[in-house]
Amino acid sequence: MMVYVIATDDECWENETNDYLMFADKWTVEVSEGLLYFKKITGKLADGTPVLDLATCKRFEVVWDKGIPNLDWLHSATFLEAIEKFAK
Repeated sequence: MMVYVIATDDECWENETNDYLMFADKWTVEVSEGLLYFKKITGKLADGTPVLDLATCKRFEVVWDKGIPNLDWLHSATFLEAIEKFAK
């Protein structure tokens, strides 16, 4: 999904639109070898485009040392199921 990315604490930041994996229309996910970065959407533009403010968004990361995972299962997983899967 296309997300408008801003950084309100960085006057040099150039706002951009990026394509992210989305979960529950609230969280973006970036996947890189060994890490999953989750960032919470902070608002929406007038046209409905999600906004991600890197200065204020809630975020967490998961260390994943088993290659890049298939995240399709996460769309329907409960919080507990996700924790148990990532803990393995």
